[in-house]
Amino acid sequence: GEFFTDSAGRRLIRRIRNQRPDWNTSFVFQEKQPVAGNYYPIVNRIMLKGSPPGGRTGDYLDSRPAMGFAVYTDRAQGGSSLRDAQVELMIHRRLVRDDGYGVGEALAEQGADRRGLIVRGRHILRLDELSVIEREDPVYARLVTKEPVLVFAQAVKQPQFSSPLSWGALNIELPAQIHLLSLIAWPLLKSTALPQTSDQILLRLEHLDVNSTGYENRDPYQLDVTFMFRGIRITQAREVTLTADQERTVAQTERLRWPTECPNTSVWSHGHHVIRLTQQIILFIQPGTIASFILNYEPLN
Repeated sequence: GEFFTDSAGRRLIRRIRNQRPDWNTSFVFQEKQPVAGNYYPIVNRIMLKGSPPGGRTGDYLDSRPAMGFAVYTDRAQGGSSLRDAQVELMIHRRLVRDDGYGVGEALAEQGADRRGLIVRGRHILRLDELSVIEREDPVYARLVTKEPVLVFAQAVKQPQFSSPLSWGALNIELPAQIHLLSLIAWPLLKSTALPQTSDQILLRLEHLDVNSTGYENRDPYQLDVTFMFRGIRITQAREVTLTADQERTVAQTERLRWPTECPNTSVWSHGHHVIRLTQQIILFIQPGTIASFILNYEPLN
């Protein structure tokens, strides 16, 4: 009865049919809706993890590895594993009768032509050794659901052989586990910026290196961004919140306190940080997290 679904398209969460193992309570849960109660939102993937066969086949020890099976979706859907070794995804829901849950009518959209709605999409299935599936899953999930967007424009003139036909903003290749989420000129509105504000960049990075055992004890990745971008040198970096409206240290100390919280409630944090070594600017990115930084830079001659 075990299967795994993504959480907001990022890490995987273990699910057990008809159970709630992640509930931190002594309440004994009993599922009364065996279908609806076992459905979960699938943003980009659902996965089954097998166990090694073990035992013997004749005179030989069965050393075959555990297998894994994953289905990657191109959009959010509902999904479950209502039977062992099976997964199902709901790409479209239509009812011929009112289910009595408050809408007052059957959920049966007819569409413009009164012939029902047409749903088009794709599912990508992967069946491989479990170690391979788990190792490649974070990167593969994003490649499937966030494909590069190809943009073309009409040529102004006939290109010359001496003309550059390609250009890249990065001087270095990022490792597979580091995902560049945002690269934005900052601030967004130059008219509202202070006159003394230097040229800045908003940089968001995601560390995809997560596993089922957690990531709190794993070492952060160190990324030297001093000469990471072509034509500029990073001179200063400071970590900000995900929305980039305040520094992260300020947000932690001035966070909203709820009346029901104890006065000594501690705030758990991954603790990204920035280190400057002489002329180097090094960012530390914790596994399984998204970090936002505002970088000051100067152009190179």
